[in-house]
Amino acid sequence: MQATLRSVGCAIALCVASALWVPASAQWVKFASGMAGSTLSGWYYDKEFLRDSGSRKIFWMVKDLTAPDENQRHSYKFLVQMDCLEKKFRFIQVAGFKEPMAAGEQLGVDSALGKWQTLGSDTLFAHVQSIVCLPPKTDG
Repeated sequence: MQATLRSVGCAIALCVASALWVPASAQWVKFASGMAGSTLSGWYYDKEFLRDSGSRKIFWMVKDLTAPDENQRHSYKFLVQMDCLEKKFRFIQVAGFKEPMAAGEQLGVDSALGKWQTLGSDTLFAHVQSIVCLPPKTDG
């Protein structure tokens, strides 16, 4: 009986924890565009979902394509952790979607915690770092 209750408790805790990672209503802000003739429509981040833990930030990004790729994915959604002090990032989750802007049927997900990667200068992730690692605005 105790083992069953413990299992139920763990299942409930997992559901609650996973709910924290799903943005209720994303506010996607475009921060990069594809080059002329590329299949990339743009990169977006969700300005409403930004979790702050000291120098580390967690946020959602979307890579939107102009047409589906060879795997029939029209967009990709990434949960990213960035260390603003150490200037590095890693993926927490990556998912492909059938429709633009991470909509429609989800066509696979990888929730394996990625390895830390160093931010190169003048790269996409260096650019997003300059956005998400800004100090919070204060009133007054």
